[in-house]
Amino acid sequence: MKRPVLSNLGFVLQLAGTLMILPIIAGFIFNETDALISYFLTTVSFFIIGFSFNAFSKREELDLKSSAILITSVFFTLGLIGSIPYIYLEIFPGSIIEQFTNSYYESMSGYTTAGSTIIDDIDLLPKSLVLYRSLTQWIGGVGIIFILLAFFYPNDKKINGMSRIFGLDKIIIGIRLVLSNVLLVYILYAIILISVIYLLGFTNLSDSLSLILSSLSTGGLSPITDFYKFTDSPLFIFITIAMFLGSLNFFIHNKLINAKISGIFKTEFIIFCVIILVGIFLFYLVSGETIKDSLFTVISSSTTSGYSSINIFELNDASKLIIMALMFMGGMTFSTSGGIKIFRVIMFFKMVPWVIKKLVNDEKRQIKHDGDVIDVKEVNIFMILPGIILFLLFISVSIFVAHGFSFENAVFESISTYSLTGFSTGQINLETPLTLKWWIMLLFVIGRVEIIAFLIIFLRRKNNN
Repeated sequence: MKRPVLSNLGFVLQLAGTLMILPIIAGFIFNETDALISYFLTTVSFFIIGFSFNAFSKREELDLKSSAILITSVFFTLGLIGSIPYIYLEIFPGSIIEQFTNSYYESMSGYTTAGSTIIDDIDLLPKSLVLYRSLTQWIGGVGIIFILLAFFYPNDKKINGMSRIFGLDKIIIGIRLVLSNVLLVYILYAIILISVIYLLGFTNLSDSLSLILSSLSTGGLSPITDFYKFTDSPLFIFITIAMFLGSLNFFIHNKLINAKISGIFKTEFIIFCVIILVGIFLFYLVSGETIKDSLFTVISSSTTSGYSSINIFELNDASKLIIMALMFMGGMTFSTSGGIKIFRVIMFFKMVPWVIKKLVNDEKRQIKHDGDVIDVKEVNIFMILPGIILFLLFISVSIFVAHGFSFENAVFESISTYSLTGFSTGQINLETPLTLKWWIMLLFVIGRVEIIAFLIIFLRRKNNN
């Protein structure tokens, strides 16, 4: 790994270590001594490794390939160090290899905001560990935005050609100000929503913080598992709002802060809202569920949050198909949600007729989106990306089937895993073979950093860097 990559990775690890103050405070409040020790060990590990990478490496501007290596290594490293509390507290039984794999799985699920858990009963966990799980999702969800903006924003022409693929808008104000706005926006949302649900009677501050951090990061690892009990509560509404906010492109939030309402209603936002409304209507028609449950399930699926107020696997095939389609499309680019992203779905269908006309008529006309001219290289990427993802899902389905899953369940699990949704058939648990868990963890990372980053790492030539 290049020294500048290590240097920047060290900086990210130090930030993650700083945020460990929250579970440490919770550990003191709840007098959970063993949990406290595990958080201190995790914090020390973050800082020692982070400072070491900084001390023995040099800080330089990263090219596109190095940025892709950085963003990928961040999540593998966060998941590794973040597994310490699960290992120390012996949350999972079995051999050392089983404990390590299961702990890494749970940690990786948090940092990538996948929301998949192999813990049977979270009520048996230390209360501070429940908060820690939600915090890992917030670090990973907000972290992906922070890293993309910091290292993929187009300062260099090579990166500039890829910026639109990652959903990055042009920035008029300084990049440092926007980076500070990233943290400001999500902290502000968390404070407002926690205050509101506290006033509504959800007075357990630790669980409130865990719930909101999980919802804003569209993560799914929540202190609440029985959402059906809250369908008639205002809490239901604010969880839905938090999920929706987390799935929006960060630049929408940034424009709201700068009072630029007109810049919000771009094509991706409008189409995303239309998909949600159509999804609610269709799901309500075919599922037989109430309008509240239909709204909650569709938004949870579209935002890839993985919350459910109904039993997903008691639904009919048409309802499951709607959920899988929503999970696959996911939320908006440059957000905490997963999936292929709405912007790329739009661009694919927009470019198909353009490519056909070009092939038939050799048409020279440029293709535009929201007033911007799309480069031919971008067209190629937008066109082949869905095929690459479908091929990846085909491999995943084959692996699930080889491990005893039915074809239908293998398709559902593969889409849910890649989209970081957290919905499951119930077959992924402590008894799941370790080899399958490692494959799922790889899908977690690919889904979080997106397949584009892996393509940049493995397919770009050195002389193009």
